[in-house]
Amino acid sequence: KKSIGKVKIILQQNHVEQNGYMQLAPRKSELYGLQGSSSTNQQWLPNLTLHEIRHTAQFDNATGKLKSPLFEQLGLALFGLTIPSWYFEGDAVLSETLFSDGGRGRLSSWHMPIRAILSEDISYSFNKYVHGSFKSNLPSYYTIGYMMNSELYNINPNGIEALYDKLSNSPLRIQNFDKSLKSVYGLKSKQLFDRTLSQLKEAWELP
Repeated sequence: KKSIGKVKIILQQNHVEQNGYMQLAPRKSELYGLQGSSSTNQQWLPNLTLHEIRHTAQFDNATGKLKSPLFEQLGLALFGLTIPSWYFEGDAVLSETLFSDGGRGRLSSWHMPIRAILSEDISYSFNKYVHGSFKSNLPSYYTIGYMMNSELYNINPNGIEALYDKLSNSPLRIQNFDKSLKSVYGLKSKQLFDRTLSQLKEAWELP
């Protein structure tokens, strides 16, 4: 496994935010200590730390060759252009679930929105799932991203390092993410989405 560089973690206790983030240039992670109102299965800060540290690893694996504050900013820009939100947030939710006794992936409430959609035999496009809708009631891209990342983990739990190697080797390649995904897992994003929903239907015994 690849190691990640040092990162400063700042705990914000006098705050009403229920979130956290990791950034580059300056390299730091800020965690807000106020727990959200929704039910959960583990302590707030340990879970949040796992999630944000995963983002740190993502940045380092995808843009680790770009050092110093100026180049880190360039690396962050390339990261945002290359890696879709559903992937890097879903990957972080998967990490918080795999490497703890809790995590959102173990909550029935996390699966419920997609399960309800599939139970009603409603079909939404991949783009609608990841970009959201003002008309239809859909979960955020965190949820479908977690489901799709879980499917990648089931296909090959060791493929993630190879994927980041592919991404970092050709940061300016057009459709770099889909081409890298296809190279490592044999699927593009839309194909992975279709496979994920099919596997969920089978697991939940839905028609």
